[in-house]
Amino acid sequence: MSSIVALLPRTIAKEGFKFILFSEAESCANCKLRKVCIENLEIGRCYEVDQVRKKSFRCPVYGDMRVCKVKIVNELFISVPRNDAIEGMMISYVGSRCQEVTCSNFDLCNPVGVKKGDEMRIVRVDKNKLSCKLGLDLVKCLVNII
Repeated sequence: MSSIVALLPRTIAKEGFKFILFSEAESCANCKLRKVCIENLEIGRCYEVDQVRKKSFRCPVYGDMRVCKVKIVNELFISVPRNDAIEGMMISYVGSRCQEVTCSNFDLCNPVGVKKGDEMRIVRVDKNKLSCKLGLDLVKCLVNII
């Protein structure tokens, strides 16, 4: 997957750092650096910093911003219905109706950085059934977002 150039606050501009863009500040709308700073990123996606360059810019909201190359984190674990969990299979993420935030598998059923409709390939299937408070037959899978 190719890298994307973006501006990040110096405090998080570190190789290997993962982050999710949740929104943008109102003052970003008219900034002359918006195109390279935030426009290349998609709200709700998870990114990882690939490279931090020496060039920096001053931001009125976040302070010292560094030019970085980032990539979308496309490999993660999610829960999948056992009948759909076949290595190599392409699936479309449909989301979860689970609101059991105390469940040990909540993060697998509600993965951060994944959007409804994302296409993904199942890389590996864990054969152990996940405990589900809703009674669903789920397994943990490693997937690649396409």
